[in-house]
Amino acid sequence: MEHFRWNTPIASILLHKNLLMQLFPGSSRNGRWMEVLCTIGSSLSSRTQELRSSENAFGCLVADAMLSACECDGALINGGFIRQDRLYAANLCLTVQQVKVEMPFSTQPAVIRLTGAALLRGLEESVALCPTPASCFPHLSEGMTLKFDIHAPPLKRICRGYDANKRDRSDSRCHMVCH
Repeated sequence: MEHFRWNTPIASILLHKNLLMQLFPGSSRNGRWMEVLCTIGSSLSSRTQELRSSENAFGCLVADAMLSACECDGALINGGFIRQDRLYAANLCLTVQQVKVEMPFSTQPAVIRLTGAALLRGLEESVALCPTPASCFPHLSEGMTLKFDIHAPPLKRICRGYDANKRDRSDSRCHMVCH
């Protein structure tokens, strides 16, 4: 199922928010804040409850943009990074301004080298509070999958984490991950 149809390369705009004024000098005066980044093919939610408790298309959209912007094996973002608590209707044009409001923090993604075991440990910590909503709930980019059991004890919930080639990420190999 396709959720998005991109109009322009979104990653540099979406993720380097603190550079927006350099990318779009005078954007508030020349209408660039209203520049369309993509047209949403189906409804898209940035509702806090969803972002902090379950897989969410908006969170995955941001993670996919991070993956696109950085040379890495995968990307993840926590649900607490997205703050607008909105529902966008299908076929809506998502603008620079809407994305900036959704992600009010002026941080840039960082690519870090992690062993598969370290990545899974971090993901275990991210789902440790489930089903209670928590800002650390992870949203993963394309190519990363995560299956966990909310009834298992905290830090023992992940059943399996795979990359796109079905390689187990619990190993000692290093992976480049954007966060």
